[in-house]
Amino acid sequence: MKKLALASGILLHLYCIKAQDTIQVKTQDTIQTRNLKQDLAIINSGYSIQEKTPFFKKQWVKKSMAPAILFTAAAATWGEKENIREVRNRYLPNFKVKYDDYLQYAPAAAVYGLKLAGVKGRNNLGRATLS
Repeated sequence: MKKLALASGILLHLYCIKAQDTIQVKTQDTIQTRNLKQDLAIINSGYSIQEKTPFFKKQWVKKSMAPAILFTAAAATWGEKENIREVRNRYLPNFKVKYDDYLQYAPAAAVYGLKLAGVKGRNNLGRATLS
């Protein structure tokens, strides 16, 4: 073990010495100059310079944030369905209720109930039926 540490120390020392002997090449400065008269002409010609909108302030990003988070959470827990069921059954061994079978139809019942009550929705009845 000591021989390995000594050999790696010597190799590291030689590598550091080699790194200091590299040839440095001077490069030309790459700063670009601009013409003030041309810039003022562009500004005065009616061309409007728009500020760049930050990424999280864009409208499409705001609209897609919640679905992206929910989809990611669902994808992260996709393989955990059996584990979740085991934990539920451990703490609630008699988990079986009748209304749980019919609760899946509650959103559709709410749509048709509100439609019958006269509340105007965003979609027509055919589109609501399909979705």
